[in-house]
Amino acid sequence: MNESDLKRGSILCCKLRIFEHTGIYVGNGMVVELHGSGVIRLVNFHQFVRQGRQIYVACHPQDGELADESTAQNAEAQIGKRWGYHLVQNNCHRFTYGCLSENFRSQVNLFWKLEEGIRQKYQLNTAIYWRPLFKHR
Repeated sequence: MNESDLKRGSILCCKLRIFEHTGIYVGNGMVVELHGSGVIRLVNFHQFVRQGRQIYVACHPQDGELADESTAQNAEAQIGKRWGYHLVQNNCHRFTYGCLSENFRSQVNLFWKLEEGIRQKYQLNTAIYWRPLFKHR
C-alpha cells in the first residue's frame, strides 16, 4: 500500500519511542494531528512520523481501510485549535477518537482504548489490522 491508495478519513499510526502516535489522513499527503505543543496541525507524512518511522493504517483484516469522509471533515474542522496537551490525559489518541466519534471530551486517552473505539464505530468483532503504509525517510 502506498500514499495514493489512502482514503480520506483513514486512521494513521506510527511508533514514537515507546508510544504510538495517531492522526487522521485528509488527502494529498496530509495528516491532521494533535502535536505535543497542544496545537492541532495539518502536517505532511515526514512531519507526522518524526523522521524514518513506519506509518500504519487501520484496516479491517479482509475489507481494507477503516475510513470515512466525516472523520476527515471533523479533523479538518479542528486545525489550528489549541488543546491543553497532556501525554497521558489529553493526547493524540483522544483527538483521533474525537474525529471518529465527534466526542472530543471522551476518556479515550490510551492506544488500546482508541482501538476499542475504532472497533465500535466500524462494528468489528475482530482485531484491527495495522497495515504498513510505507517507511518514510
